[in-house]
Amino acid sequence: MEKRSGIVERFGACFSDYGDAERIEHKVRELVAQGVYELALGYEDLNDHDELRRDAMLAVLAEKEEPTGEGRVRERERGKALAGKSTLNRLELRKAKVEEKERYKKIVMDQAAVDRLLGEVFLESYAEAPQEMVLDRDATDDPL
Repeated sequence: MEKRSGIVERFGACFSDYGDAERIEHKVRELVAQGVYELALGYEDLNDHDELRRDAMLAVLAEKEEPTGEGRVRERERGKALAGKSTLNRLELRKAKVEEKERYKKIVMDQAAVDRLLGEVFLESYAEAPQEMVLDRDATDDPL
């Protein structure tokens, strides 16, 4: 489905990584894809990522260049193609703005871009745009 729709790829484009490019082993697109696929598979807890980072099939889904992780720079990371819980936590803790001194919080999400994407994806799901939309913002199933 991702190959047809590109939703995960487009969602990943809503993030920017301002970290030192020479020290980055996981591209933002890969981190976002890893997080989305793991959630879709029912893994909600970041603690699961330390074991899942060894999953070559998940690495293929996230489009890692080397899904086995054998070519990782640090020896202790070899065999783990995907990001662990600490790295993914940085993605979750991202801010609208990043200060220079914030060494581990260099990933920024463009909220307006995410909002536009959600609207675009919704409209793309219709053959033609609906005449009217009702946004029911509460969590109940009560009819409006």
